[in-house]
Amino acid sequence: MRKVCSNLKDAEDRQKNFVDQKSSLREFQIGDHVCVRVWPKKSILQWVGCTKLAPRFCGPFHVLAQVGLVAYQLALPSHIRVHNVFHVSVLKRYVYDPKHLINW
Repeated sequence: MRKVCSNLKDAEDRQKNFVDQKSSLREFQIGDHVCVRVWPKKSILQWVGCTKLAPRFCGPFHVLAQVGLVAYQLALPSHIRVHNVFHVSVLKRYVYDPKHLINW
């Protein structure tokens, strides 16, 4: 029984080490620009055309505040009718370029 428990513990440790190597902590500051991951088939931001070719990220948006440890409040345009607090896993950092203009 001890051998089985030991083997299970070793397997868990190996899996945890593998996941920890692949993951990274993402933190954003107030005023940063981020993009939000969009699921084209389920999103409120409908894409006219083939959903396979639809963009996967929408944005950039300003970070207004940090809500809890892993959620951020974003400044969304008024025509987007979704909640403005997103989990860090659906956000991607955007390197702001003032020349980059987006027409909604």
